Amino acid sequence: MGAETAAIGIAIAGAVAASGAAAQQAKAASDAGDNAKNAAIAQKRQLAEAAKLEKSKAIIQKERVQGRLRVLAAAAGLDTDSGSFETALNQADYENSVNLGIIDQNTRNQYARVQSGYAADMAEVGNRQTAAIANLLPAYLGSVNTGLSIGQAIKRWNE
Repeated sequence: MGAETAAIGIAIAGAVAASGAAAQQAKAASDAGDNAKNAAIAQKRQLAEAAKLEKSKAIIQKERVQGRLRVLAAAAGLDTDSGSFETALNQADYENSVNLGIIDQNTRNQYARVQSGYAADMAEVGNRQTAAIANLLPAYLGSVNTGLSIGQAIKRWNE
């Protein structure tokens, strides 16, 4: 009975060690997933701040253009309340709205790239977690096999 007990003890110890290693691998993969999520959140926040700054710059540029148009029109003695001057101001508004639309589209594209990278990172995390679990079974079986082999050897030694 002693050989069987020793074999079972060795198998259990090996299984515990194998499950501990698998748990550490799964935890490392989970931590990597958390880090990827935090990085994606930070990147999106940075992109939003950059887009806000670019929009502000575009609006300031539009206002400068419109201010220059007013100064030039007034210096030339043109009526600044109607006609071609009003058309020029409307054109500046239109061009600004196009620029803001481009900034929005670029921001959405950059968000999509961040999201895509995050999805790829999370797929890798899933693969690592699956691998940790998949590696557990061969390690466990190896421990049982080793335990049984030692048990057999002890049994033969005692005969």
